[in-house]
Amino acid sequence: MKITDFGYNGEGVGHIDGKVCFVLYTLTGEEVDVKITKQTSSFLKGVPSRLVLASDLRQKPPCPYFEKCGGCDFQHMSYENEIELKKHILERHLKKVGFDGKIEIHSSNKDYGYRNKIRLFCCNDGLGFKQAESNNIIPIKKCLLIDEPMNEVLDVVQNFIKAQSLQKRLLNVIIRKQSGVHVWFVFKQEVDIDFLGLSLLLGNDCQIYQSVGSDNPQRVTNKTSREVEEFGMVYNFHVDAFRQVNDAVCEELYNKVAEIVKGEVVLNAYSGAGVLSGVLAKRAKVVYGVELGLSEHESAEELKEKNNISNLKNLQGFCEEVLPNLDVRFDSVVVDPPRKGCDKTVVEALNKSGAKQIVYVSCNPASLVRDIVLLNGYRLKQVEMFDMFPRTANCETLAILEKT
Repeated sequence: MKITDFGYNGEGVGHIDGKVCFVLYTLTGEEVDVKITKQTSSFLKGVPSRLVLASDLRQKPPCPYFEKCGGCDFQHMSYENEIELKKHILERHLKKVGFDGKIEIHSSNKDYGYRNKIRLFCCNDGLGFKQAESNNIIPIKKCLLIDEPMNEVLDVVQNFIKAQSLQKRLLNVIIRKQSGVHVWFVFKQEVDIDFLGLSLLLGNDCQIYQSVGSDNPQRVTNKTSREVEEFGMVYNFHVDAFRQVNDAVCEELYNKVAEIVKGEVVLNAYSGAGVLSGVLAKRAKVVYGVELGLSEHESAEELKEKNNISNLKNLQGFCEEVLPNLDVRFDSVVVDPPRKGCDKTVVEALNKSGAKQIVYVSCNPASLVRDIVLLNGYRLKQVEMFDMFPRTANCETLAILEKT
């Protein structure tokens, strides 16, 4: 099959017996034999079983797990070509809302070793990632998207799991790096594990947590809570609170949002742990942050108290429930929803808000475009792309809309 185009996730596109076929890890112009992984009445999905004719843009992936685990999409091309591909994908989405302006690109300063968090799944052979479009777990020894200190922690944790025979008792393990390294063991049921030996091996720079399921992690090592210093603020680190995975690109994105946002009264919807709200509060008269997650809300409240931010009001709850009942006239609204985008009730509340400006941060161009269509009376003025997730098909898009 010849690859003649690319899809919205950066995969190659061709045709088999007149039916569209999406093929992972291929480039336009290549010829491949395809192993079909999914069939529907309208399209096929597959992976290359043999490369018949390679593109001049193809390069050798540095990771031995590429095309096996589903963590990366683009190791078979240069980072420069990856950025161009992501730009073209974003342009295709934005054409649906009539935007053909220039998109400013913010590349990552690292295309490997940039992630501050990974979630690994547990199987009989240790920890690993799920195969693309599958629940099969591919065991790994090292991930190139995290730095060497995190990989060293991963190696120690792998050995601990095997020594304690925890494979069948664990759901997953989360490793995060922020003012030290943090390891969170997520168990299927209550366990009685002595983590002292692991703590000694990992050293004083590492914190250990455990939980049953993904809620309420408890620190099991007798070490004080870690503080984070950034954006001129100090706040406590919470292992389960949302945080962007690329520190350098996150800083660039948040500074850009703060630079763009206008007006005295600002709403920050889906506000997470309150970091961006704190940044915005330095410029606005008052900022309202709305977040569902209890851990994130508590983190935002701690950040507010530690930094004496009196003009920040943190509200905990579903945005679709809180926003319609806020009797406040906003000058600007910042929204940073999950991949599914904004709930329709949130969009309706934004339409009624009268805000002169909406700054939309999106990790999914498809839901971004859908919501822009639903935002009545707003014009898409400016778009910037921030490559938060190099070597994957994902990126962050910053869309600035103004009231017409």
